[in-house]
Amino acid sequence: MKEIQLSNWAEFKEICIVKKKLSIQCLKNVDKDYHVFAVEGRLYWFMNLSVDADIKDFEKNYLKKSNYRIEDK
Repeated sequence: MKEIQLSNWAEFKEICIVKKKLSIQCLKNVDKDYHVFAVEGRLYWFMNLSVDADIKDFEKNYLKKSNYRIEDK
């Protein structure tokens, strides 16, 4: 599996959610930030959410939609 680390939340949303319409997954870290990722075939897109404004946006708009079954796209 090839890992692709994205640099910020805006880039992750644009590529993984808007353009590719991937199912997003998340793991909450001990530091109360999130490891957010999406799987596309053999690609593993990911980033760590650590900016407060990005975390608030994620929790308000995307957290409830995350961690659904991963589908092949």
